[in-house]
Amino acid sequence: MAKLYRWAFPALVSDALLQGFARGTGGLGAVRWRNVYADTDYIGGPVATAHWPAPSTTDVRLVDPSTHKYVFAQPLPHVLSHTGYWVDARFWQEVDAVCDDIAADSVPVERPEPPAAEGAAPGGVPDDGRKAAVDTIAPDPTAPVQYR
Repeated sequence: MAKLYRWAFPALVSDALLQGFARGTGGLGAVRWRNVYADTDYIGGPVATAHWPAPSTTDVRLVDPSTHKYVFAQPLPHVLSHTGYWVDARFWQEVDAVCDDIAADSVPVERPEPPAAEGAAPGGVPDDGRKAAVDTIAPDPTAPVQYR
């Protein structure tokens, strides 16, 4: 993020903005952010600078290729570069870790009852006087993609 955007948009992507993200603030509310990059990425890179050594949980460096071991006379491991994050399991482990952090801090919310069909109790079950169930925020079941 910093390698390209700090250079192209210095008034928008400043050290102060990135430091705010690392602290968990971003101007619009709470932020969960981890900067995952590989040295072979021609666009992405670390956000730490000589003036600001980013926390170790902010800059996460992935070694690319993921291994230096190979069998003699076999092709060398594939370098993933900028477009290979989607197929790198280590990237998804970082995404899962951030999602787990968010889920652990989820605030219980009251879910509204769906509209009842004519003649039926709300939710299709007999009304026993209880309030709507309080639960944690769950994924949208109508979303076209499941991320886990």
